[in-house]
Amino acid sequence: MCLLYPCLIHTWCRALLYRVVRVGRLLINFQNQMEKKLYVGNLPYSTTDASLKDMFAAAGNVAAASIIIDKFSKRSKGFGFVEMATEEEAAKAKEMFNGSEVEGRKMIVDEARPMKENNFRGE
Repeated sequence: MCLLYPCLIHTWCRALLYRVVRVGRLLINFQNQMEKKLYVGNLPYSTTDASLKDMFAAAGNVAAASIIIDKFSKRSKGFGFVEMATEEEAAKAKEMFNGSEVEGRKMIVDEARPMKENNFRGE
């Protein structure tokens, strides 16, 4: 039994290292994805996914565009997200559209950040 103990520790360490490396890669991929994803705020409530995508197409290739909809009223919340194909296009779009006016409203364009965990119970 004493001879097997180091082998078990070695196997456990290898499995742990594999998980750490895998999680690290996932975090890097997530961070790279967030660098290409833009938050677009202060949008007119009439803005649709398609119109947002068409607007940002002037800055480059738009991978995805979505307006956030209130689940109760089914109305736009006035903000959305645009994912550009590359980080350079995302930077160009941020420079082009941040502070620009759409239907009398100044857009806010910034890099998207991960959503914070909400605690609805107030604990």
